[in-house]
Amino acid sequence: VSSSVLGMIPIGMFLLTSTALAASVLKLSKKRALAQDLSGIEMLALTDTLLLDKTGTITDGKLELVETVKVGDIESPVDLLNTIMSATHDSKSTALALLQGVGEGEIMPVSDVMSFNSARKYSAVTLEGGATYVLGAPDFVGVLEGKVKEAVSANSAKGRRSILLSCFDGSIADIDKTKTTPCFVFALEDTLRPNIRKTLDWFYENDVDIKIISGDDPETVANIAGKAGLRRCDHAVNCAELSEEELQASASDTAVFGRVSPEQKAIIVKQVQSEGRTVGMIGDGVNDVQALKEADCSISFAGANDVARTIARIILMDNDFASMPDIVREGRQVIGNIEKVSALYVMKNIFVMFMTLLYAIITIVTKVNSYPF
Repeated sequence: VSSSVLGMIPIGMFLLTSTALAASVLKLSKKRALAQDLSGIEMLALTDTLLLDKTGTITDGKLELVETVKVGDIESPVDLLNTIMSATHDSKSTALALLQGVGEGEIMPVSDVMSFNSARKYSAVTLEGGATYVLGAPDFVGVLEGKVKEAVSANSAKGRRSILLSCFDGSIADIDKTKTTPCFVFALEDTLRPNIRKTLDWFYENDVDIKIISGDDPETVANIAGKAGLRRCDHAVNCAELSEEELQASASDTAVFGRVSPEQKAIIVKQVQSEGRTVGMIGDGVNDVQALKEADCSISFAGANDVARTIARIILMDNDFASMPDIVREGRQVIGNIEKVSALYVMKNIFVMFMTLLYAIITIVTKVNSYPF
């Protein structure tokens, strides 16, 4: 009897599952993907909602300064941009594109500095004996009206990112966007990844919903996402204007979220999860860390920020989102195989239970130990 009871314990399932997942890790490595834990493969296979950032995912992350529109009295932005980047030690793609576009200039002495923050969305410096200059998202740095509004609207319609340089007569601590004076609007252009439309189509065909969450202007993100083949991108929301309750209410039906803060990214993840969805999150920056922690399957790139890369369950070593279909396909195949073999274990257990019960009854009735060896 003890032997039959031991036969009911699916000990082999532990070995089978671990072996299958370990083999999957090796297969994924050949596809240039690193699985940092075995459960991440299972979550990857079960993911039915995928959240993406725009820059570096549907675009290649390389920005180019394509236009500079003068909207103030200052003749040239070269010295100011070089001073701001030098003082803030900004080496992000946006800063590099601006510097490369305007060229080298004079570094002026500064008395105060405020580095860029993804929640604040601007950086600032105060020149010694001079004014404060603020560089960042137009709707956070100044009032969108007149030439500024025209330039920003034109850029958004073309899927370009707008950066506004404004002057403020006061200290950094007292910056008020309603009292700044616009100087220049810079237009930065992203380049779509070559196979992004094909990649998004594969996810849609395999019942995976796609949402874009970005810190950029929602109209700009929607235009770029539309070119990439994202569905339902005609309605984009500006998260900077939404309360937490409004954001939660729009999380399910909205495909494009713009001006998203790090905290709001995590709120979107949790809200979609509360609706019974399995969420995968792709991120590569510090502002994605909270959302990556909350996601069922967190995915990052080899070239991502150290913190984001450490948290991620799956790392794309080739930094290419186009490799995701092969990786998801492999994960689903492994989980499918485990489910098929699990069915055999269940049937075996049912058979053993039936035989044990049958011979136990016969033994009780006949009072003879009839259980076969």
